[in-house]
Amino acid sequence: MRGPHPDMAVAASTIGISEDDLRTALQSGQSIADVAKTHNVDPQAVIDALVADATKNIDQAVTDGRLTQAQADQIKADLPQRMADFVNNAGMAGGCPGMGGDSSGGAGFPGRPAPGGSDQSDSNNSSSSSSNTNASFRA
Repeated sequence: MRGPHPDMAVAASTIGISEDDLRTALQSGQSIADVAKTHNVDPQAVIDALVADATKNIDQAVTDGRLTQAQADQIKADLPQRMADFVNNAGMAGGCPGMGGDSSGGAGFPGRPAPGGSDQSDSNNSSSSSSNTNASFRA
């Protein structure tokens, strides 16, 4: 099962910079944590904001019938660790679909099937596109 896709707008807003500035920093090899520290923001604040945003979107997906509660619970179980890895590891943001480094789109992290889907090449995955730079969790 694929986990939520972090929203760059949430990370940038928490740090106090534009998405373009964050993307540029990430493409230069910095991690989101590096960028946050440079702007005197605790990386944990970014992690917490990303977890809260993803949780809100997961809950909405359950309400909308796009996920079962069991699927949501499974995704949420490792959400804090996923977001911590995303924030702390350089190169992850640039390589995630829909985040500027990979134009394949997608609902979550590479290598894991989306809820109800098989892989990122699935042509029925209309919720993702290469122009989607504000990609929060999509079920």
